Amino acid sequence: MGLRTNIINLLASSSPARTDFTLFGRRIHGRDYGTIASAIRNGHIQIVQSATFPSGMAAYSRAMNCFTVGASPSDSLIIHEATHAINDWHGRTLRGTEDEGLAYVAQMVYVCRTNPAIRAAALSDTTRERTDQSLMMCGATSRLCSQSTIGYATIIAATLMDGRAPAADLLQNFQRALSGDPNTLGPSVARVYNRVTRVEVPADYLREVAGRLVTD
Repeated sequence: MGLRTNIINLLASSSPARTDFTLFGRRIHGRDYGTIASAIRNGHIQIVQSATFPSGMAAYSRAMNCFTVGASPSDSLIIHEATHAINDWHGRTLRGTEDEGLAYVAQMVYVCRTNPAIRAAALSDTTRERTDQSLMMCGATSRLCSQSTIGYATIIAATLMDGRAPAADLLQNFQRALSGDPNTLGPSVARVYNRVTRVEVPADYLREVAGRLVTD
């Protein structure tokens, strides 16, 4: 199977279909991943494979309604980026920390479901202590901000999967980590999604990323 088919099959599979949580007042439901799979299938969302992207990388563009990916994007990162596409599908306006927070938690729900050991470890006191320590030193290096972001997202994902609401201090720390995470560009700036419509990917962009449209 080709790369595009693999992404469609992943998003339409049973694991993401079981996702259902509400965070920052926004719901991420499993059926939405199937909707994004259908949008890729019918060409409303396109796949660009870039020769300049690291192999496992993926990114969603709300301006061009496309995923740009490396040679072999990781499944969990596809789930992360598809969550941004879900926010686009619903035409949501969110702060950067909210948009990335939803995507990170959805990504870690998928990881916890496919690896129960990670889910169990996320709920341990040790994991929370180490994540809090990373956050305390976040100002020293952006790597620790990213590390604490993933740590809190995993703890929140495992908590939600247990049917419990994350504690207020956990959510506050998560947003602090996201604010310092270099991957959360413009953490306080509103991200305005304009819904998914069929858009031609500009030739200039394809040249910029040494990319090609994936059709299989």
